[in-house]
Amino acid sequence: MRQVAVLSNPVGGVRRVMVYDAVDAGVYLFMYRSLDDGPGFADYWFESVNDAVECTRSEYGVGPGDWLPVPDPQPGCQHD
Repeated sequence: MRQVAVLSNPVGGVRRVMVYDAVDAGVYLFMYRSLDDGPGFADYWFESVNDAVECTRSEYGVGPGDWLPVPDPQPGCQHD
């Protein structure tokens, strides 16, 4: 599962965020400086999706209605 949110007010250069649930490997929160498709510049690791989503709410002001689902990448491509 992957979901992305665009920040209405960028924080510290972060323009969008993506949560990726790696199932048995935890949950990653990727940060991006651009709205264009490309690799993230930083990431955090969490034990649960709820923890990652709560971080985006408190740090970046992302609300429940701001998330959009993102399809998985092509085989062999990174999830960020």
